[in-house]
Amino acid sequence: LPQVPTIQRMYQHYNALRDYPQMTISKPNKDVSISFHLQELKANKREEWMRAGKKQFKGYLMSVPVTCHGEQQSFIFDTGASASFVTESVAKNLNLTILSDTVMLNGNQKGLQAYIDSLQIGDIVCRNMIVYVGLNNPLDTLVSGIDAVLGMDFINAVGETQILFDRQQIVFPNQPTTSTAQSNIFLDGTLIMQAQKGDVPLSFIFDTGCTTAELYSDYYAKFTTEVDAVAEPDTITTATYGSVTTSSILLLPELTCMIGETSVTMDEINLFPNNDNPLAVRDGRMGMDLIRRFRKTTINLNAMFVKFE
Repeated sequence: LPQVPTIQRMYQHYNALRDYPQMTISKPNKDVSISFHLQELKANKREEWMRAGKKQFKGYLMSVPVTCHGEQQSFIFDTGASASFVTESVAKNLNLTILSDTVMLNGNQKGLQAYIDSLQIGDIVCRNMIVYVGLNNPLDTLVSGIDAVLGMDFINAVGETQILFDRQQIVFPNQPTTSTAQSNIFLDGTLIMQAQKGDVPLSFIFDTGCTTAELYSDYYAKFTTEVDAVAEPDTITTATYGSVTTSSILLLPELTCMIGETSVTMDEINLFPNNDNPLAVRDGRMGMDLIRRFRKTTINLNAMFVKFE
Protein backbone atom coordinates (compact mmCIF):
# COMPACT_ATOMS: atom_id res chain seq x y z
CA LEU A 1 0.00 0.00 0.00
CA PRO A 2 1.38 3.47 -0.85
CA GLN A 3 0.57 4.85 2.60
CA VAL A 4 2.70 2.27 4.45
CA PRO A 5 5.99 4.27 4.29
CA THR A 6 4.19 7.32 5.68
CA ILE A 7 2.71 5.31 8.55
CA GLN A 8 6.12 3.81 9.26
CA ARG A 9 7.69 7.28 9.44
CA MET A 10 4.93 8.45 11.80
CA TYR A 11 5.58 5.43 14.01
CA GLN A 12 9.32 6.16 14.05
CA HIS A 13 8.64 9.76 14.97
CA TYR A 14 6.28 9.07 17.88
CA ASN A 15 8.19 6.02 19.08
CA ALA A 16 11.24 8.21 19.60
CA LEU A 17 9.22 10.58 21.81
CA ARG A 18 7.39 8.13 24.05
CA ASP A 19 9.78 8.41 27.02
CA TYR A 20 10.01 12.21 27.02
CA PRO A 21 7.68 14.70 28.78
CA GLN A 22 5.53 17.19 26.92
CA MET A 23 7.00 20.56 25.98
CA THR A 24 6.05 23.46 28.25
CA ILE A 25 6.49 27.25 28.12
CA SER A 26 7.13 29.52 31.13
CA LYS A 27 6.46 33.23 30.56
CA PRO A 28 6.85 36.17 32.96
CA ASN A 29 3.94 38.45 33.86
CA LYS A 30 5.09 41.12 31.42
CA ASP A 31 5.84 41.70 27.76
CA VAL A 32 9.04 40.03 26.58
CA SER A 33 10.99 41.97 23.97
CA ILE A 34 14.10 40.72 22.21
CA SER A 35 16.18 42.21 19.44
CA PHE A 36 16.51 40.30 16.22
CA HIS A 37 19.37 40.43 13.77
CA LEU A 38 18.78 40.63 10.04
CA GLN A 39 20.98 37.73 9.06
CA GLU A 40 22.02 37.68 5.43
CA LEU A 41 21.35 34.45 3.61
CA LYS A 42 24.84 33.60 2.42
CA ALA A 43 24.73 31.79 -0.89
CA ASN A 44 28.05 30.59 -2.29
CA LYS A 45 28.64 31.79 -5.87
CA ARG A 46 25.24 33.50 -5.81
CA GLU A 47 25.70 35.07 -9.23
CA GLU A 48 25.94 31.62 -10.80
CA TRP A 49 22.65 30.24 -9.55
CA MET A 50 20.23 33.03 -8.69
CA ARG A 51 18.73 35.72 -10.88
CA ALA A 52 19.94 39.21 -10.02
CA GLY A 53 17.59 40.36 -7.30
CA LYS A 54 15.11 43.18 -7.11
CA LYS A 55 16.44 46.68 -6.61
CA GLN A 56 14.90 47.04 -3.15
CA PHE A 57 15.07 43.41 -2.04
CA LYS A 58 17.24 42.41 0.90
CA GLY A 59 17.92 38.69 1.25
CA TYR A 60 17.75 38.50 5.02
CA LEU A 61 16.22 36.30 7.69
CA MET A 62 15.48 37.16 11.31
CA SER A 63 17.75 35.48 13.84
CA VAL A 64 17.21 35.66 17.60
CA PRO A 65 19.56 34.83 20.48
CA VAL A 66 18.71 31.60 22.28
CA THR A 67 20.49 30.25 25.36
CA CYS A 68 20.80 26.48 25.67
CA HIS A 69 23.00 24.62 28.17
CA GLY A 70 24.71 27.89 29.02
CA GLU A 71 25.65 28.56 25.40
CA GLN A 72 24.13 31.27 23.21
CA GLN A 73 23.14 30.27 19.69
CA SER A 74 21.42 32.28 16.96
CA PHE A 75 18.16 30.69 15.78
CA ILE A 76 16.26 31.72 12.64
CA PHE A 77 12.71 32.74 13.60
CA ASP A 78 10.75 30.56 11.17
CA THR A 79 6.97 30.27 10.90
CA GLY A 80 7.51 28.02 7.87
CA ALA A 81 9.10 25.27 9.97
CA SER A 82 6.67 22.89 11.65
CA ALA A 83 9.25 22.19 14.36
CA SER A 84 12.56 23.59 15.54
CA PHE A 85 15.76 22.42 13.90
CA VAL A 86 19.52 22.38 14.42
CA THR A 87 22.39 21.07 12.36
CA GLU A 88 24.38 18.10 13.55
CA SER A 89 27.34 20.32 14.47
CA VAL A 90 25.14 22.61 16.61
CA ALA A 91 23.60 19.59 18.35
CA LYS A 92 27.11 18.37 19.25
CA ASN A 93 28.28 21.82 20.40
CA LEU A 94 25.23 22.15 22.67
CA ASN A 95 25.63 18.58 23.97
CA LEU A 96 22.08 17.67 23.03
CA THR A 97 20.71 14.20 23.69
CA ILE A 98 20.29 12.51 20.31
CA LEU A 99 17.33 10.14 19.95
CA SER A 100 18.06 6.85 18.22
CA ASP A 101 15.35 6.88 15.54
CA THR A 102 15.94 8.57 12.18
CA VAL A 103 13.15 10.61 10.60
CA MET A 104 12.45 12.11 7.18
CA LEU A 105 12.79 15.88 6.80
CA ASN A 106 10.99 17.66 3.95
CA GLY A 107 10.04 14.20 2.69
CA ASN A 108 13.39 13.59 1.02
CA GLN A 109 16.23 13.72 3.54
CA LYS A 110 17.05 11.61 6.59
CA GLY A 111 17.62 13.36 9.90
CA LEU A 112 17.63 12.73 13.62
CA GLN A 113 15.82 14.13 16.63
CA ALA A 114 17.33 15.58 19.77
CA TYR A 115 16.02 16.44 23.24
CA ILE A 116 16.57 19.84 24.88
CA ASP A 117 15.70 19.93 28.57
CA SER A 118 15.43 23.73 28.50
CA LEU A 119 16.24 26.71 26.35
CA GLN A 120 15.67 30.41 26.97
CA ILE A 121 14.54 33.22 24.65
CA GLY A 122 14.61 36.50 26.53
CA ASP A 123 12.70 35.81 29.76
CA ILE A 124 10.77 32.90 28.25
CA VAL A 125 11.86 29.38 29.13
CA CYS A 126 10.91 26.44 26.95
CA ARG A 127 11.33 23.00 28.55
CA ASN A 128 11.37 19.49 27.08
CA MET A 129 11.71 20.52 23.45
CA ILE A 130 12.29 17.95 20.73
CA VAL A 131 14.18 19.39 17.75
CA TYR A 132 15.05 17.92 14.39
CA VAL A 133 18.74 17.44 13.62
CA GLY A 134 19.86 17.82 10.02
CA LEU A 135 22.66 15.61 8.74
CA ASN A 136 25.10 16.66 6.05
CA ASN A 137 23.18 17.47 2.88
CA PRO A 138 23.60 19.23 -0.50
CA LEU A 139 22.38 22.52 0.95
CA ASP A 140 25.60 22.80 2.97
CA THR A 141 27.58 23.31 -0.23
CA LEU A 142 25.32 26.11 -1.45
CA VAL A 143 23.95 28.02 1.53
CA SER A 144 25.61 28.61 4.89
CA GLY A 145 24.47 30.36 8.04
CA ILE A 146 21.23 28.46 8.71
CA ASP A 147 22.44 26.38 11.64
CA ALA A 148 19.42 26.53 13.95
CA VAL A 149 15.72 27.28 13.47
CA LEU A 150 13.03 28.21 16.00
CA GLY A 151 9.86 26.77 14.48
CA MET A 152 6.12 26.58 15.00
CA ASP A 153 6.39 24.30 18.04
CA PHE A 154 7.71 27.27 20.02
CA ILE A 155 5.86 30.03 18.13
CA ASN A 156 2.49 28.30 18.59
CA ALA A 157 3.12 27.60 22.28
CA VAL A 158 4.04 31.22 23.05
CA GLY A 159 0.67 32.42 21.69
CA GLU A 160 1.36 35.79 20.06
CA THR A 161 4.34 37.33 18.30
CA GLN A 162 4.72 40.95 17.25
CA ILE A 163 7.47 41.71 14.72
CA LEU A 164 8.50 45.38 14.94
CA PHE A 165 10.55 45.47 11.78
CA ASP A 166 11.53 49.15 11.95
CA ARG A 167 12.95 48.63 15.47
CA GLN A 168 14.31 45.13 14.74
CA GLN A 169 12.50 43.72 17.76
CA ILE A 170 10.23 40.76 18.41
CA VAL A 171 7.73 41.18 21.23
CA PHE A 172 5.86 38.36 22.97
CA PRO A 173 3.07 40.34 24.72
CA ASN A 174 1.75 39.39 28.12
CA GLN A 175 -1.79 40.36 27.10
CA PRO A 176 -2.84 39.15 23.63
CA THR A 177 -3.96 41.71 21.07
CA THR A 178 -7.72 41.97 20.61
CA SER A 179 -9.19 42.36 17.14
CA THR A 180 -12.64 42.52 15.61
CA ALA A 181 -11.27 41.17 12.33
CA GLN A 182 -12.12 37.66 11.21
CA SER A 183 -9.65 34.83 11.64
CA ASN A 184 -7.32 34.69 8.64
CA ILE A 185 -4.67 32.12 9.60
CA PHE A 186 -4.69 28.44 10.53
CA LEU A 187 -2.17 25.71 11.23
CA ASP A 188 -1.46 22.89 8.83
CA GLY A 189 1.95 21.83 10.09
CA THR A 190 3.17 25.30 9.16
CA LEU A 191 1.28 28.61 9.31
CA ILE A 192 -1.27 29.19 6.54
CA MET A 193 -2.46 32.74 5.79
CA GLN A 194 -5.67 33.50 3.93
CA ALA A 195 -5.97 36.39 1.48
CA GLN A 196 -8.31 37.74 -1.19
CA LYS A 197 -7.63 38.94 -4.74
CA GLY A 198 -10.84 40.50 -5.97
CA ASP A 199 -13.49 37.85 -5.39
CA VAL A 200 -10.99 34.99 -5.44
CA PRO A 201 -9.80 33.53 -2.10
CA LEU A 202 -6.11 32.71 -1.77
CA SER A 203 -4.06 30.86 0.81
CA PHE A 204 -0.33 31.26 1.35
CA ILE A 205 2.25 29.53 3.49
CA PHE A 206 3.36 32.33 5.82
CA ASP A 207 7.07 31.61 6.10
CA THR A 208 9.40 33.99 7.93
CA GLY A 209 12.17 31.48 7.18
CA CYS A 210 11.91 32.37 3.47
CA THR A 211 13.76 35.47 2.24
CA THR A 212 11.38 36.11 -0.65
CA ALA A 213 7.78 35.56 -1.71
CA GLU A 214 6.68 33.20 -4.48
CA LEU A 215 3.57 31.88 -6.21
CA TYR A 216 2.71 28.30 -7.21
CA SER A 217 0.63 26.37 -9.72
CA ASP A 218 -2.64 26.80 -7.79
CA TYR A 219 -2.36 30.57 -8.24
CA TYR A 220 -1.45 30.16 -11.90
CA ALA A 221 -4.54 28.00 -12.50
CA LYS A 222 -6.76 30.75 -11.06
CA PHE A 223 -5.19 33.62 -13.01
CA THR A 224 -3.62 32.00 -16.10
CA THR A 225 -4.78 34.59 -18.62
CA GLU A 226 -3.78 37.53 -16.45
CA VAL A 227 -0.35 36.07 -15.69
CA ASP A 228 0.44 35.10 -19.28
CA ALA A 229 -0.31 38.65 -20.43
CA VAL A 230 2.29 40.33 -18.19
CA ALA A 231 4.80 37.74 -16.87
CA GLU A 232 8.26 37.10 -18.31
CA PRO A 233 9.73 33.57 -18.51
CA ASP A 234 12.89 33.04 -16.49
CA THR A 235 14.96 30.32 -14.79
CA ILE A 236 15.94 30.21 -11.13
CA THR A 237 17.76 27.80 -8.86
CA THR A 238 16.47 27.48 -5.31
CA ALA A 239 17.57 25.55 -2.24
CA THR A 240 15.73 23.97 0.66
CA TYR A 241 16.96 21.44 3.20
CA GLY A 242 18.18 18.42 1.23
CA SER A 243 17.26 19.82 -2.18
CA VAL A 244 18.72 22.14 -4.81
CA THR A 245 16.47 22.64 -7.83
CA THR A 246 16.60 24.63 -11.07
CA SER A 247 13.13 25.56 -12.31
CA SER A 248 11.46 27.44 -15.14
CA ILE A 249 9.46 30.30 -13.69
CA LEU A 250 7.33 33.25 -14.70
CA LEU A 251 8.41 36.62 -13.31
CA LEU A 252 5.26 38.51 -12.36
CA PRO A 253 5.72 42.30 -12.13
CA GLU A 254 3.24 42.73 -9.30
CA LEU A 255 0.74 41.03 -7.03
CA THR A 256 -1.88 42.98 -5.07
CA CYS A 257 -4.24 41.29 -2.61
CA MET A 258 -6.04 41.89 0.67
CA ILE A 259 -4.77 40.22 3.85
CA GLY A 260 -7.30 40.93 6.54
CA GLU A 261 -8.04 44.65 6.32
CA THR A 262 -4.70 45.51 4.71
CA SER A 263 -3.96 45.90 1.00
CA VAL A 264 -0.63 44.26 0.17
CA THR A 265 1.36 44.84 -3.01
CA MET A 266 4.35 42.65 -3.84
CA ASP A 267 6.61 43.59 -6.74
CA GLU A 268 8.69 41.25 -8.92
CA ILE A 269 7.41 37.95 -7.58
CA ASN A 270 8.45 34.54 -8.92
CA LEU A 271 5.68 32.18 -10.06
CA PHE A 272 6.40 28.44 -10.37
CA PRO A 273 3.74 27.26 -12.88
CA ASN A 274 4.51 23.54 -12.65
CA ASN A 275 3.44 21.45 -9.67
CA ASP A 276 6.68 19.43 -9.43
CA ASN A 277 7.81 20.46 -5.94
CA PRO A 278 6.12 18.76 -2.95
CA LEU A 279 6.70 21.93 -0.89
CA ALA A 280 5.03 24.17 -3.49
CA VAL A 281 1.52 23.84 -2.10
CA ARG A 282 -1.39 26.28 -1.86
CA ASP A 283 -1.21 29.51 -3.86
CA GLY A 284 2.27 30.45 -2.76
CA ARG A 285 4.62 31.34 0.05
CA MET A 286 5.02 34.74 1.71
CA GLY A 287 8.27 35.38 3.55
CA MET A 288 10.50 38.26 4.58
CA ASP A 289 9.75 40.12 1.36
CA LEU A 290 6.29 40.68 2.88
CA ILE A 291 7.38 41.32 6.48
CA ARG A 292 9.87 44.03 5.51
CA ARG A 293 7.11 46.16 3.93
CA PHE A 294 5.37 46.86 7.26
CA ARG A 295 6.33 48.55 10.49
CA LYS A 296 4.54 45.93 12.58
CA THR A 297 3.29 42.40 12.01
CA THR A 298 1.11 40.73 14.64
CA ILE A 299 0.75 36.94 14.59
CA ASN A 300 -1.91 35.94 17.10
CA LEU A 301 -2.29 32.18 17.46
CA ASN A 302 -5.00 32.47 20.11
CA ALA A 303 -7.59 34.29 17.97
CA MET A 304 -5.86 33.04 14.78
CA PHE A 305 -5.21 36.24 12.89
CA VAL A 306 -2.29 38.07 11.31
CA LYS A 307 -2.32 41.85 11.02
CA PHE A 308 0.01 44.17 9.12
CA GLU A 309 0.46 47.83 10.07
